[in-house]
Amino acid sequence: MDNKIIGSLLVYLSLLGTITYALFFEGLPGKYSLFLSWPSFLVVFGGGTGIILMRKHTYQDNQLGKYLKREFILAGWIGFMIGLVLLFAGFSDEAWMFTSFQKIVHFGSPAVVPVCYGYVGGAMVEALFTKGSAPVLSRTSEEEE
Repeated sequence: MDNKIIGSLLVYLSLLGTITYALFFEGLPGKYSLFLSWPSFLVVFGGGTGIILMRKHTYQDNQLGKYLKREFILAGWIGFMIGLVLLFAGFSDEAWMFTSFQKIVHFGSPAVVPVCYGYVGGAMVEALFTKGSAPVLSRTSEEEE
């Protein structure tokens, strides 16, 4: 359990350090609040947990983390599609030619946040909740024989 706590802290601090470095030392435009989004959090963690609850009867308990990861990533992409729908709903017919690129750049970045939450959160819950043997990442031709 100590490895899981230390690993979680390392992931969190690495992500926070990367964002801090990019904002303050590289001088990139942006702020921390671009990465914090309650709607994204609710879509990914609420939606992913809801899907797990609906499919719980098909999963083995010791592999819960593996399935949570898959559902969090799915919920992240669903959140991305919701973000795109909201983004493109704001386009007007008259000014579309002149403002479309600006709108995509300005309003499109929050649509990516749920995907980030899905992948990062999914990897963390997989590490925290999967029990038993280590997963096999790939098999070589020698192992298959």
